[in-house]
Amino acid sequence: MNERGRADDRTVFERDGYACVHCEAEGDGPADLDVYRIDDDGDAPANRELLASVCERCHGTLRGDPPGWRRRLGTDPADGLLALLREVTTTQGSAVADVADFAATATGGVDADDEAARRRYLDDRRRVRLALAVVDRHLAGAGAETVDLGDDVALAFDAVRDEARTLQDLLVEVVVLAETAVAAAGRCHACLEPVVGDPGSGGLDRCDACGTAVREASEWTADDGEVSLAALYGTVNDRLQEASATTEVLTKRTGQLAELLTGRS
Repeated sequence: MNERGRADDRTVFERDGYACVHCEAEGDGPADLDVYRIDDDGDAPANRELLASVCERCHGTLRGDPPGWRRRLGTDPADGLLALLREVTTTQGSAVADVADFAATATGGVDADDEAARRRYLDDRRRVRLALAVVDRHLAGAGAETVDLGDDVALAFDAVRDEARTLQDLLVEVVVLAETAVAAAGRCHACLEPVVGDPGSGGLDRCDACGTAVREASEWTADDGEVSLAALYGTVNDRLQEASATTEVLTKRTGQLAELLTGRS
């Protein structure tokens, strides 16, 4: 559930420098900024660490309003699809690097008692979660609008969309794995407060501080009851390599589709 929360909005705006966490558009407050909940956990209260400042344009996309590229499909389908390609490739391109940095921070060990390290982790988490949510919305709105542009465009578009969704799944998995590394260290992945219990046992429920469902590390627990961080980190690296390879394929297919569309706009 993503909605205006119970935490004071202005404290969120102040923390984020009165700017959209996703596109960095600046605002003065509630007149042109809103708060968006980055965790789809309807049972958790709206802790400020789960909220991010967003501009009206980004908030519209996140709440499901028709994006600009979709409105252009009616008058110029080729131009509308080119705009969709720009939106998704730009956001995903940045997200690949940001997710890799976030994973490095999380698996490198976050000193939750160091304010700078704490803020970096939490700020980075909000940014990558928000970017992935934006891409989700664009991909969800990308249907079969290519029918009037020819079968070759339709096939090329399907290939790009499928590859983008594969990349999206890989990036989400890396973020979850990185958060699991934090949980394995005894901290809530959402707010970095200590959690009571053993993450490797699968017996944890919710963080006492923010109410978020605690990431379980039981999948990565070895026979001796300890979390196998080496296996967890290895899987993170494997998924990042897959994401890199998928990005190369996506870039190639996007270029091929763009060439087809440019000749028909």
